[in-house]
Amino acid sequence: MSGIISLVKESNFFKSGLIDKRLMKKRLTGLALGQLLSVMIAGTGIFSQLLVEKYGVNIPTSQSLLNYILLCVYLLVLVKRGVLWETIKTKSIYFAPLALVDMEANYIVVKAYQYTTITSVMLLDCFTIPCVVVLSRIFLKTRFTFVHIIAVVLALAGMAILVVSDIIQGDSANGGSNPLLGDFLCLASSVCYAISNVGQEATVKKYDRVTYLAMIGLYGSIFCGIQIAILERNELATMTWSGGVIGYIVGFALCLFIMYSFTPTMMEIAGATVMNLSLLTSDIFGIIVAIFVFDRDLSWLYFLSFFVIVSALIIYNLSAPHVKSSEIQNLINSDEKSIHYNCSLNNNNNSNDNNNNNNNNNENGSSDSLTNSSTNLILDKDNNIVKEITPDGAGVASNETITILDNDENPTTLNSSNHNNNEYIV
Repeated sequence: MSGIISLVKESNFFKSGLIDKRLMKKRLTGLALGQLLSVMIAGTGIFSQLLVEKYGVNIPTSQSLLNYILLCVYLLVLVKRGVLWETIKTKSIYFAPLALVDMEANYIVVKAYQYTTITSVMLLDCFTIPCVVVLSRIFLKTRFTFVHIIAVVLALAGMAILVVSDIIQGDSANGGSNPLLGDFLCLASSVCYAISNVGQEATVKKYDRVTYLAMIGLYGSIFCGIQIAILERNELATMTWSGGVIGYIVGFALCLFIMYSFTPTMMEIAGATVMNLSLLTSDIFGIIVAIFVFDRDLSWLYFLSFFVIVSALIIYNLSAPHVKSSEIQNLINSDEKSIHYNCSLNNNNNSNDNNNNNNNNNENGSSDSLTNSSTNLILDKDNNIVKEITPDGAGVASNETITILDNDENPTTLNSSNHNNNEYIV
């Protein structure tokens, strides 16, 4: 096996609660961050609605352009690192399609409001969640439990309550100019958002947050410019510019910029599914603001909807779901007591030789597959030998649990009762 196998050595590792508590803290942070993103999404909706109702302005691509231009500030970080041109040459194949899908998702969902009702848009927009679940399972190998599925269904039920409230209040009285086309656009935007979210989660974890934001800003700006020239040049030429129009466009762009800047962090902490569940509350925040801005009445069903959705989020995160091995690995890397598992093939050498071999493997970024003749050394961060384990499991106490992460980051739990030669080969 190539590479150093990361290992955590704790007595009853998962049962001790050490990692569970830290993961819980991360996930609660993810919940709070998700609601910040939800508020920003609501802000973009409010500013867009103000542009349409007060000034008759409907330029979704132009509104998004300013956001992508703001994201280009992250290109300066790549310039400082000296990797901008190399990133463009080697990673454009990943980020350019993601930027295109992301831009079109924003555009399509705004266009849908012209053809169908707000109720249909809210209902069909929830289609993003099952799409994200399926795509995450296929491409990211995310493991979902029955509890996760229940939480997703509960969150969708919360959205259904919100839709029922709109129906009762008569928001869907206007059937739209072309409901079938509008509904199709909603479904298309949901699929685009799901692809964008899952792609973002994958690229952020493979590369880093700044690289993602910089490249999305670059290619998003290019694609927006092309689409504006094709679809919105007439609107821009004929519309009346005023302080109010400019202010609302800037407000829209700032909300979107804040959302984009924090979304990669949300992806790292909680993943695409939790983020989309969190964003379900954006409609509720938007309605609350609309009470004061658009003189809209608020039904008690909105509060019930909010309670159900938040409950679903808590169930999803606080139940005993799968623990992503990537989450464990991030915690290991940040822990001062983290230890690393190295190995040496030559058991004829003394422990100092083994230590030197492991240090060399660590520096070279590789280590050999474990064999029946190998001696396994557990080293701390300073490369001091903490424990020596022979292939037959000697050196491991009966109450000790060793969890190693294989190349697919799947945890394998070992102890003195189930050690054998093959279990060390991952």
